Amino acid sequence: MGASVAIPEVRMSVRLACLAAFIAVLPVSVDAPRDSAGRRGQTRIEAMGGGGQYGVVSYGCEGEVLDVIHREIANGGLVVEHETAGGIVLGVRGGETRHKADERVVSDGFGNTYVYPGWESTNRYVNPFLAYESRYAGLGAGWLSAEKQFVTPEDGTLDVPFTAHLRFGDREGTSYSLRFMEDVPLESEGHLSMAFDFHPSPRTELGAGIGMFGPYDGGLLGLKGKFWLTPAAAAQVRVGLGANQQYNFHGGLSARWPARR
Repeated sequence: MGASVAIPEVRMSVRLACLAAFIAVLPVSVDAPRDSAGRRGQTRIEAMGGGGQYGVVSYGCEGEVLDVIHREIANGGLVVEHETAGGIVLGVRGGETRHKADERVVSDGFGNTYVYPGWESTNRYVNPFLAYESRYAGLGAGWLSAEKQFVTPEDGTLDVPFTAHLRFGDREGTSYSLRFMEDVPLESEGHLSMAFDFHPSPRTELGAGIGMFGPYDGGLLGLKGKFWLTPAAAAQVRVGLGANQQYNFHGGLSARWPARR
């Protein structure tokens, strides 16, 4: 019995070791070589963390809300990626998500009381990925390995081994994207998200989007901003709001080398 409990920890230790090795060999170079068009590669690092609450909602026959059980969620994630001068992106995402449910005491109205104990759950994951990103379009996919299944509305679960995204529009102006299991950290938006991003100034990136399919019941409306404090370093913030008192808040830092492609 003791050996079976330790297996997930050993497996995740191996995954984290592979993640560290993968990051170590990424081609980080401030003086990156240029291609024939004068473009050069760029290495980027992003770290995000935060939390909030989501609801497990019970509905009546006509769609009315009968009960909402709120649960706390806290998560953090890291992305390291390198884009070549030709637009090929090689990178890895990793992170951790924690869910917490408080103890509940429920009476059925007939003198019977039921106690539902509180619990906590932690899920860690790693996601190496490959993409192609031009100025006006982007496409990528990756492999996803996690200790546990991911949460969907009404206490459902999702277990998928891949991630993907599709982007079109000017990445330096206005663009639109569809992403599956690529939010950073995972379970901070929705497993499937649609986003609209624009750059009102060279040092400001803003965006809005909708996250769907959990853990936030009914989806989550998100607003985000990235503000370049220097040409190489930025602070970013993201806020998500949903029905039935669901919300989250995340903040983080980004860095890029060289500062300009």
